[in-house]
Amino acid sequence: MASALALGLGMMLAPEAAQGHGAVPIAQQLMWRGNTMLVQASYWGVFVGSDGGDWRWICEEAMSGVQSRLMSLCTDGTIFASDRMGLRLSRDSGCSWESVTSDIDALVIYGLVSELGRARTWALANNADGSGNGLWSSDDSGRSWQRRYAMPAHVGSALLGSA
Repeated sequence: MASALALGLGMMLAPEAAQGHGAVPIAQQLMWRGNTMLVQASYWGVFVGSDGGDWRWICEEAMSGVQSRLMSLCTDGTIFASDRMGLRLSRDSGCSWESVTSDIDALVIYGLVSELGRARTWALANNADGSGNGLWSSDDSGRSWQRRYAMPAHVGSALLGSA
């Protein structure tokens, strides 16, 4: 009986491997839509909630395969997230994600910001041969993108790095 009790206690108190989801979540960016706050956290994704309300987690793997990404929140609620190449977006508060399929999809994104009060989002992007280098914008929540300012290949690689 004593050996059975010792065996049972030993099994209950035996250490097990810890499981987690990356490093400690460190806030990288705060985004607001009305009373809802979106907190981008390194290696975790995005936490969504409100003061005194419930919070939910959008896992980073649901957005893209990149752990260190740029994000922007458009006035209409569209969420943009950079991927290894191009952008992904969500129009349903992060429940589903899709790749942006336009000229910007083959570029590396180095900067991303949405204008307040309008559906315009800006992206600073380049590619290895310099043909897509420049400042791009979308006026329709990511449905189409236009290069507003083209940078020469040598300027893009010097300012932005190589893809």
